[in-house]
Amino acid sequence: MRQGWGEAPRALPVERGGNGPPRLGEKAFPSESTCSAEGKTNPSRNLGWYGMVTFFSFFATPAGILLTLYLADSGVRLVHALGTGEPMGSLFLAAPIALWGVLSGTTLRLLMRLRCGPAGVPDRIVQAGNGLIVRASRPHDEWSDRVAFARDGRLYALHSAGWGREGSRRCYEYRLTPRPERATVRRVVELDGT
Repeated sequence: MRQGWGEAPRALPVERGGNGPPRLGEKAFPSESTCSAEGKTNPSRNLGWYGMVTFFSFFATPAGILLTLYLADSGVRLVHALGTGEPMGSLFLAAPIALWGVLSGTTLRLLMRLRCGPAGVPDRIVQAGNGLIVRASRPHDEWSDRVAFARDGRLYALHSAGWGREGSRRCYEYRLTPRPERATVRRVVELDGT
């Protein structure tokens, strides 16, 4: 046996003798292990066909099926990306994204209905000094500071927007102030409400 740099001297298997504990620096091989130097083999350590069956039986479990599909999907996507320079969509990304979209949209609508009331409720308009406060049950995505709001022949501009309260329910409040006469008007929204 060859001794490497920095290793303690090893005893030869013949010198070791018996089943006593190994001395310092010896390799601790159990007496029944496979050792090519001694010419022994241990059939209990050789798994053979049973080990292969055990290994491949994993692929019959749900996790194994998903792993196989994932690897196949990834392989097809890799070949497609290398061939065309553009990756294709993934089954494992499309299904969860679609499910997330359905669940989150449904959950968001349910939460908005519980917090703010039904969606079809008309906006409530309250006079506040020389401006207006518009309380809506849902945010108006198309309303911005570039839009002019008309009510009773006067034009208003959006000053601020945010969540507020109306009684026990939440609402989205838009604070409108009179629009300067010389300001450019790109679009006018007629305020209909109570």
